[in-house]
Amino acid sequence: MISLINKIKYHAYAQLFKVLSSSGSSRKAYRLLAKRFGQKKHSLLCPSDVRQGELIRQIIRNRGYHQPDPVVFFELGTGWTHSYAVYLSLFYPGRFILYDIQDNRQFKAFKERTTKLIEGVLVDLDTGEEGARERIQSIDRVLKETSSFEEIYPYLSMEYLIDADGSLDKIPTASIDILFSVDVLEHIPKIFIQYNAKTFYRILKPGGLMIHFIGLDDHLMHYISTEISKRYLRYSDFSWKAFINSKLQYINRLQSGDYLRLFASANFKQVFFSSEQLNEPPAGSWINKEFVGYDRRQLLETRLFMAWVKE
Repeated sequence: MISLINKIKYHAYAQLFKVLSSSGSSRKAYRLLAKRFGQKKHSLLCPSDVRQGELIRQIIRNRGYHQPDPVVFFELGTGWTHSYAVYLSLFYPGRFILYDIQDNRQFKAFKERTTKLIEGVLVDLDTGEEGARERIQSIDRVLKETSSFEEIYPYLSMEYLIDADGSLDKIPTASIDILFSVDVLEHIPKIFIQYNAKTFYRILKPGGLMIHFIGLDDHLMHYISTEISKRYLRYSDFSWKAFINSKLQYINRLQSGDYLRLFASANFKQVFFSSEQLNEPPAGSWINKEFVGYDRRQLLETRLFMAWVKE
């Protein structure tokens, strides 16, 4: 149960982000400040980041992709430090297309975070992966000598793409082997996910793999408590849009069943599904009537891991 103080904080943060989202200039100023003062936070390497990177690699390996394969990767929403593309690049000498709608990159954070990642991966590397060890050590040496993304990209076979409209129309048909995203789709309106699902299908090669990890929790609660919550289930669409949701902290409130239907309707075949859940179900009064049609499992889910193939 959220305390009265945290309830007040929740709505205060909601209104703050609504004010900051009110104009293009205020959103730009917020992002510039976050970029300038978020270096320390984004340089941290959390155990969950490594676990998720390894899960992506396991899914890829289970589909028959191995280190020597010349694979084209596409990271949707590559973010501050290209976290998961970097993790995969340690093992796969393929081509990486890093895509975003705005440039939030932080090279200092990238360098510090990648150095920590390399140190951890080298310690945990299996004895049968000596080829990967040589590649990772070589990347580490190059990383120490670089001072910009432009210097490191060619060595990692990475290409950075920005499209402010979020359009993938310029990506050639059947050009991508593996498309993946982490903590991205929940920030995209449902209508655009419907369109992008068809676009994902278009740009993937036949047999191509699509992986999405999606946060189903209330992201506004991250500013208030370390406790995972789905507080947004309380609100009607009207109340959520009018009083809580904002452009800077937008989440679509879609549940796992919504994503499953969206990608199935785009002719993808599901090959992997897993989720994390709350320990206790929300009380009946905690759920707005607009969510009562979802089953108990979906209302408990806070994180979704899924993979699909284009047949």
